[in-house]
Amino acid sequence: MAIGNVQGFSQGFTQGFGLVRDTLNQQRRNRLQEEDIAFRRERARLEDQERAENREFRQEQALLTAEDRLLNKKSREEEAKFRREQRTQAGEDRLADQEVRKSQLDYYQSRQALLEDQRERERRDDERFQRTLQQGQDAQRLYDYLNDVRGGLVEFDAKTASELYEPIAGTPMDFGAAIDPSNENVLRAFGRELQKMQVGDQFDEQPIVDAANHMLTGSTRKGMTVTAEDYPNAPKAYTGGNYVIKDRKLDALRIVGVDEPDENSVGMGRNVRLSGDVLVTVENKATGEEAYYIAPTTENRDPRGAMQEFSAEEMIRSYGGRIEFEKAVKPFERDLIRMRREMYTDKGGNYSPRLADAAEDAVIADLREQVEEFDLGDKASPLGISYNELLGDQVALARYAQQKAHFGRVGSREDDLSINSVLATIRDSEPYRQLARDKKAPLTKREELELASVLTVRAGKVVIEENGLFKQLRNKVRNRNIGEESFDIPEISGSFGGYNIDALRSR
Repeated sequence: MAIGNVQGFSQGFTQGFGLVRDTLNQQRRNRLQEEDIAFRRERARLEDQERAENREFRQEQALLTAEDRLLNKKSREEEAKFRREQRTQAGEDRLADQEVRKSQLDYYQSRQALLEDQRERERRDDERFQRTLQQGQDAQRLYDYLNDVRGGLVEFDAKTASELYEPIAGTPMDFGAAIDPSNENVLRAFGRELQKMQVGDQFDEQPIVDAANHMLTGSTRKGMTVTAEDYPNAPKAYTGGNYVIKDRKLDALRIVGVDEPDENSVGMGRNVRLSGDVLVTVENKATGEEAYYIAPTTENRDPRGAMQEFSAEEMIRSYGGRIEFEKAVKPFERDLIRMRREMYTDKGGNYSPRLADAAEDAVIADLREQVEEFDLGDKASPLGISYNELLGDQVALARYAQQKAHFGRVGSREDDLSINSVLATIRDSEPYRQLARDKKAPLTKREELELASVLTVRAGKVVIEENGLFKQLRNKVRNRNIGEESFDIPEISGSFGGYNIDALRSR
């Protein structure tokens, strides 16, 4: 019984102690668990705090990064703006430099062009001076020879005289033109109309035109090839290199101003300023066919140039030199005609009066035919009398024939019949009627002659040969814009037989 109690007690104690220990262990576990929970809580808190701090740090870093990016962007923008401003400034500077260089280049080019123009003018002036000087020397040699013949110092020889005459033929010093029998009539008519002009009375234009062309005798440089560059106002049909200049003369004059006379004036009354139109005769190199065009005068043949003018005062001075020259040559009229006649020779090389007479008779026959064909009987001839009176005056007719046969022409209107024939044909053509309808008015003489340049005759009918050029002309006629030309007043200087050619020029 006793053992049994002890075991029971011991077991009870053990069990009790076990309970206590379990309780303590449980308490310890609970405390540890609480500590663990607290630790975990603290760790979680710390972790949360760390995360919050990290988040805040990252936010701060992101903010700083954003600020850096903003600053960098602003810096880049400012830098880019600065570079743009620099480029803009550099561009403006380059542009300004370019403008300065362009202005300098334009100035130098303009100055160079002016210098080249001046050199070209000086070259032309020198060339004209040298040409005039040479012509004067050539004329002096012929004058001296003819004077020696008249003085009996040498025997007349037609070949020698002709060789001396050849260099001045067709120049302002042409002795053949100087003895033209129409010259006296032109001078008389000019003086009469000039007086009317200077006092303001109505005057006839044609004698003034004739006198101007008389003054311009020999001034045309024949044989010059017609190009668009040298003759910018010639019809395009003539500027392809196939035509050459044959003659140039005034076709019409008009008053463009009136100046009151001064103390140096050689004229009487007012000094009238004139301009005019030029009739240019061109010749086809291949066929010899002649054609014509008219243009108003401009300075230096420049289509953009100012209108060329000359005064009646200048015309009187230049004309005075012409008259003095002709007075000096007039005494040799018979010798000059003899010179030309004796160049007609037979097969043996001997002078043939029969051949010379035949040439003169052919002129008379042709004149009679033209007077009849064009009904010119009552019209004024170059000698100042009507053609009927000329044909009835054997002396005047013989002199006319000598001049025409041996020196090529009488007066300055030799082309009038040919031109009038061309114009009559043009005015009766359908192309003329087309242009007149477009213009709503008759064409001017200048327009008519340019129209002739693009037409041809086939099977007796006038047709358009150059459609492209006709269209261009049509536009020009609609705009009333036809080209221009110019002329030069020739210098005649020197003295012959006591006549001072410069006399009136120096007054």
